[in-house]
Amino acid sequence: LRELADSAVSRNDAQILEVIDAAISESRSRAGKWIACRAGCSECCYAAFPVTALDTERLQRGLATLDSARAEAIRERARRYVEAILLEFPGEWQSGRLDDNDEWRDWFFARMKGRAACPALDEARGECELYEHRPVACRVYGHLIQIGETAPGMCRLCVVGAQAQEIEAARVRVEDAAAIDETGLADGET
Repeated sequence: LRELADSAVSRNDAQILEVIDAAISESRSRAGKWIACRAGCSECCYAAFPVTALDTERLQRGLATLDSARAEAIRERARRYVEAILLEFPGEWQSGRLDDNDEWRDWFFARMKGRAACPALDEARGECELYEHRPVACRVYGHLIQIGETAPGMCRLCVVGAQAQEIEAARVRVEDAAAIDETGLADGET
């Protein structure tokens, strides 16, 4: 029964990633030179951001694919990261579940910007060690993508020099936002 449930979760996750990856591809095509995201650019990795239950499961699957030394290094960085944010975390730190207070959450995420690297970041190379398994927030950040009413934050290095009408013309609106929300992207943030 557990394997059946895991299989359904994996299918939902794969469907979400398929929609997201298609939107990213379209965004890159439309925005071209305005998207600065490249291997080695890790500016967005120095921030806290919400992850969903599906993101957590995907990250755990990715961690399981690494050799034990790399996986343990990420776990150790994660322990240090939790210790660094523990007192200010807007929610239940044991479970990682965020509080419903939007003002507190916004304050926390703004305060964490630039403060500590994501545990999955190899700072020496500037690359994510779990890139193929990264959360949706990481995938869409910096791209001109809008899912339903939500447009993710823009990296200060992207769309430099673009006019507002050019940015809007390049924005990709995900038509299947309801399906994404139904599969858990909007719910279960931790």
